[in-house]
Formats: sequence, structure tokens, C-alpha cells
Amino acid sequence: MARQIVTQQAVNEVADALVAQGLDPSIMTVQSRIGGGSYSTVKRYLDVWKQEKAAMETGATVLPSAVEVKGREFAHAVWAIATKEAQEETQATKDEARTLVAAMRSDLAGATTEISRLESVESAQLATIEAQQAKLREMELLLADAQAQARRVPGLEQMLIQQKQELQLELETARQEATAKAVEAGRLSGEIEALRTQARDLLAAIQSRQ
Repeated sequence: MARQIVTQQAVNEVADALVAQGLDPSIMTVQSRIGGGSYSTVKRYLDVWKQEKAAMETGATVLPSAVEVKGREFAHAVWAIATKEAQEETQATKDEARTLVAAMRSDLAGATTEISRLESVESAQLATIEAQQAKLREMELLLADAQAQARRVPGLEQMLIQQKQELQLELETARQEATAKAVEAGRLSGEIEALRTQARDLLAAIQSRQ
């Protein structure tokens, strides 16, 4: 069998193929792939291949001065644009936060005003309930007194019955009004508590934004 002739081109092709496959182009590996050639011959050609590769890589990394200057200028321009955009975005975020805080402050002021109004209404309702309860107690005393007099004066029995019916009607009306006022006062208390919760949430949101 004829001995395989080793050439520079054959070593270059095998070495390039090995690098492309992620393998190390060693002398033994190249010699095995070629299928022949002496150790010293393969080594000589492989050294030439390595020198050519090193020269190509060195030439690829060295940039002309003009290109390098233009590259730096381009990088500076890109950095300036990115910085400007970042500053504009930051300012827009700050403006949006200020607008949101102002809106929250307005909502908080409105909620505080509404709480004050409802508290005034609640106080008025409670005062009305107390007055009606006092009137109820007064009517109950009058009824008891009338019943005592009726027992002492038989002739006043009919008038007492009529007065009793009137007083009972007034008492029932007053009780209904007091119940309605109490329900209304309870509703107002619920609204006030809901508004207080809203005001606390708004205040906490404002403080977190500052």
C-alpha cells in the first residue's frame, strides 16, 4: 500500500475540520485523520497552520485608528442618547407620581370633609333621639298620673281612656321615629367608618409615594 503524501493543504483542511468539531488539532490526531505522514512532517505543517491562524486573529483584533475613533464617538453618542432618554423617563415618572399624590390629597380632603359633615349629622340625629326619649319618659309619667287620677275619680274614666289612647298613639309614633333615627344613625356611623378607612388608605398611599 502506497504511503499517503502529506501536504500543507491537507494538514490545514484536517486542522480546520477538527477545530470546527470542537476538537484539539494535535499532531497525532491530524496524522490519524490524514492517514499517514511522518511525525516531523505533520508537526512542521501544523506549526505553519497555527502561525497563520494566530496572524489572522491578531489582524482581526487590531482596528485602524480612524475606525477606533469613530467607534468611540458612536459609543459616546449612544450613551448620551440613552442618558437623555433615562432622564426624561425619570422626570415623567416623577411628574406622574406628583399628579397621583395631588389627586390622592384631593380625595383625602374630600373624604375628611364628608366625614365631618356626617359626624355633624350623626350628632344631630343622636340629639333628636335623646329628645324623643325624654318626651317618651314624660308621656309615660303623664299616663301613669292620669291613670292614678282616674282611679280616684270615676267620672274621669272616659276622658282618661281617650287621653290614654292619644298618648299611646303619640308614644307609638315617637317610638317609630326614634327607631328610624337609630337606624339612620347606624347607617351614618357605617358610612363614617368606611370614609375613615378610605382616608387612612389614601394617607398611607400618599406617604408611600413621597
